[in-house]
Amino acid sequence: MGEGEKRKAVRKDSKSSALGENLQYIFVFGVILAILAVVLVSVLALRLPAFGVCLAVLLEAGIAVCLHDVPIWFHGLVLLAELAAGILCGELLFMVLCAALYIAEIIVLKYLRDNMLI
Repeated sequence: MGEGEKRKAVRKDSKSSALGENLQYIFVFGVILAILAVVLVSVLALRLPAFGVCLAVLLEAGIAVCLHDVPIWFHGLVLLAELAAGILCGELLFMVLCAALYIAEIIVLKYLRDNMLI
């Protein structure tokens, strides 16, 4: 292996290790962006009250933190309950957004837990 090839290999290894070390922060940043997107879409496009939307998003995060270690079928029950509440309240699109946010939060929490970061 020549000198140039060694440098490329070292650069590639340092980039992949830097990404691996920072992947947890990228996931958390992604969830923060998802929360912001849900709040903005709900308030601006769906014309829902900001206080209620923020409260629902905080409750979603709390439920996700409390239930991230339960079996997968229980998450399915939580999602069905959310969708049923959305149908009963007439805000199905908002509850679909909240369900997607719940799924993203659970995935990130599972990743962080599996890698012993929390």
